Amino acid sequence: MYHYKLKKLYFYKLIFNTHHKIKNELSFYKSIFDTHRNSVIFNLTIKKRKGQNVWIDHIRDNRKIIESLDRDDEVIEWLKPIKCSK
Repeated sequence: MYHYKLKKLYFYKLIFNTHHKIKNELSFYKSIFDTHRNSVIFNLTIKKRKGQNVWIDHIRDNRKIIESLDRDDEVIEWLKPIKCSK
């Protein structure tokens, strides 16, 4: 009987954590309409700032915002100066 209650409690915690994670993820995806209303969807990427997911439009967002992101290969590439063609 005690084993059954522990399994049931573990199952409820698992469901609660999964529900909480999915709810936060849905909220993040809905935030695209609040944070980048004028951006084109295919220009937006999900990057991390201090471990949290954020939407970034590397075309429209300013350099300061891009510099505040956690570094990865793509962010480093965005920060490189663009050479002018002749």
